[in-house]
Amino acid sequence: MCYNTAMYIHIGGTCTISDRYILGIYNLDLTTSARTDDTTRRFLARMEEENRVVSLSDDLPKSFIVTLEGVFLSPVSVSTLKARLLTGGLNSESD
Repeated sequence: MCYNTAMYIHIGGTCTISDRYILGIYNLDLTTSARTDDTTRRFLARMEEENRVVSLSDDLPKSFIVTLEGVFLSPVSVSTLKARLLTGGLNSESD
């Protein structure tokens, strides 16, 4: 089945985005630790230099969401964001 409606996902703070714009959701600790390749750190640094990183909270971010427009640093865990996506997020028809 294919649906033509978007889901809206609360990703932290006051930010809700359409699932259509999400390219990936990543665990910040796992992808930027000293034990991993520095590709993710370089990507995030480049996005920061281009002013394309938005921090959604003053708390330490647990995840980052890559979108068509940039990167969101979120205090919400990857597992919670995944659960929100799998349960339908905020249905666009009810908004």
